[in-house]
Amino acid sequence: MLYTKKLDVFSQILETQSGENKSLLSQAYECAKYAHKNQKRKSWEDYIVHPVSVAIRLWEKFYDLNLTIAWLLHDAAEDCEDISISDIEKQFWTDVAFLVDSVTKNSDTLIRTNKTFQKKIDKLLYAWMMDVRCFLLKLADREDNIKTLSILPDDKQVRMAFETQAIFSPLDWVMDFWNTQTLENIKENFYWFLKSENIDNSLQLKDNLIKKTYKNLSDESFESVYNHSGNVTWQINDKKILEKLVEIPDIDEKIEIISIENWERDYFIFQFKFKKWEILNKKIPLDVSNVYSFRKI
Repeated sequence: MLYTKKLDVFSQILETQSGENKSLLSQAYECAKYAHKNQKRKSWEDYIVHPVSVAIRLWEKFYDLNLTIAWLLHDAAEDCEDISISDIEKQFWTDVAFLVDSVTKNSDTLIRTNKTFQKKIDKLLYAWMMDVRCFLLKLADREDNIKTLSILPDDKQVRMAFETQAIFSPLDWVMDFWNTQTLENIKENFYWFLKSENIDNSLQLKDNLIKKTYKNLSDESFESVYNHSGNVTWQINDKKILEKLVEIPDIDEKIEIISIENWERDYFIFQFKFKKWEILNKKIPLDVSNVYSFRKI
């Protein structure tokens, strides 16, 4: 039923187009449908609902043909052995293939570059510096995926939320993504941000974004926390941060308290683990410099 409604809306969008634009959008939809045939999301809805739903939203917001086509195909190369980035480039141009490749996890290279990336987040950030639409693609994907996040195990919820809070959300806030109405405004906001923060490369971008939420989180510790999110013990010895933490509604359902050590006067150590992704709040800048550890499963 949901798919039928979304398909009706997408069909209406197609009817507003003509010539090559209409043909390419139609081809992209058919390619996505083939790539995800018989696939289900964690919520058990047909997987094709995911690319079609967000394609509609991106089109209605930005009216960018290549961004919309790339969204329809964003999981195609990962989920279908018969579809490669090269195939997408041949059928839909290099611009679309670059956008799709930037969010394709099973490839450690990036089209239009000679670089190889060991970490998928570094590939993403490098692509963002080249084309801000790569960020729009990933942010739209993350926002839609979070709707079904509660179905995942707690450790995966925390891992996804940690990455979102450390990398994606800070740039979303900087660019005011969902309130900004045009692609040109998005680009202006992004490049103004890079200039104002003196950011020249993707490593500097990563470091800057991380520190907007986590005071002393290094690139090395980011990888450690990301890979062990379910087992990370966080520590607070700042009274103001603790006060913000306990103000969160239903806090006892969202964290697991490990220990509370009271020392002289106002000095204390409060250790806890995240249980749910909602806890990662931009208003709580956790200091993780020498204060996180790993517990055995």
